[in-house]
Amino acid sequence: MSTCAAPALPAFLEAAVRQAARVPVWTAFYVLLSDLTTYTTLFAAVGTAAYAAYRANAPLFKSRDASLHREQASLSEQLVDENSRVLGASMALALPVIATCSIVFLFFFLNSIGAILTALSCISGFFSVAFTMWPLGESLARRLRALGFVPGTEGTVEMLTVTPIATFVIGLWLLTGHWSLNNAIGIALCITFGSLCKVESLKVTSTLFTGLFAYDIFFVFISHRFFGKNVMVEVATSTPVNPASAVADFLHLPIDPVKNLALPAKLIFPSRNGHHSLLGLGDIILPEVFLVYLLEVDLRNRSVPLYKGYFARGLVAYAFGLLASFFFSFTFQAAQPALLYIVPALILPTALLARRRGQLRQLWVGVTKREDGESAADFSSRSSVGSGESGGKDEESASLLA
Repeated sequence: MSTCAAPALPAFLEAAVRQAARVPVWTAFYVLLSDLTTYTTLFAAVGTAAYAAYRANAPLFKSRDASLHREQASLSEQLVDENSRVLGASMALALPVIATCSIVFLFFFLNSIGAILTALSCISGFFSVAFTMWPLGESLARRLRALGFVPGTEGTVEMLTVTPIATFVIGLWLLTGHWSLNNAIGIALCITFGSLCKVESLKVTSTLFTGLFAYDIFFVFISHRFFGKNVMVEVATSTPVNPASAVADFLHLPIDPVKNLALPAKLIFPSRNGHHSLLGLGDIILPEVFLVYLLEVDLRNRSVPLYKGYFARGLVAYAFGLLASFFFSFTFQAAQPALLYIVPALILPTALLARRRGQLRQLWVGVTKREDGESAADFSSRSSVGSGESGGKDEESASLLA
């Protein structure tokens, strides 16, 4: 008799399976759901993505709400409108290549250019915190105008409000390196990127997701075979020398900044077991860009309530994808590529819902682009056809967007 041997698993999968076998599933679920870190990380990621989607689509909210339709666009909305950029297919193909070159470069030279990266983090962090807090300044300006105080020039109150806040956050982060300040800067960076960078279609999103999906898996699971170490983990956990500490020592300043400083490229949450939970900003920014697009689709499609739209379901799917990455990270006791779970959780339910509603083709080519003479208004008008509503309502929806 002949016997057939099972194919051997790759070494990293073999080790993962052996480790997973030691951790009962229910134990993993219990530890995951009883740890406050799970909820803080989840809330920070999902909340950041939701707020960025709102900031990116604020003008569409006003056009949808009749009570806000006549309001003049605020400075922050004008900023988003004038500076937002659409990621096309060519950029979607280029970004995974750029990300690959960047992480390999950082793996070899991060400590050598730590001072430059820290300076860039301070500059980008300052403007991102200011951008994120700008609506607070606008709210204060409106209250002052209501009380009869008229600022000298438009934007003065806003600038006087956000500049001290951004300066305080960046300065205190340089001195202490505290994880909460790191997270504040990281969240601000995510909100700024998500508000100003958009995708134009599901086609572009799928291209971008596919490249970065492979990128994430390779640098978490396979990179150690080529570089001797896990590249993603090494870069994520590196803490280059703090240049503020060197400057303070050289000038004999009466301050003592931390010697090493973790750059705000990830969110850090301390866990009860003495370890830290890490979530890379890319695992927020990438889903966030897609959620911005889904919210735009829902806002243009007035025949469907927002809570029944793509965005609300996409937000839930994103949360489930994050939870899956947390679960498998604990089960395998190893870093996991979060996009391995987030990408299918976002793309598959969205595509299935669009197919059921008869909108997959429109979602694929993009609601803001014309195809065969159709505009974004045609998407809204035809969406009700997929839902089985009458043609009269289709014409009414189209006229609302005209």
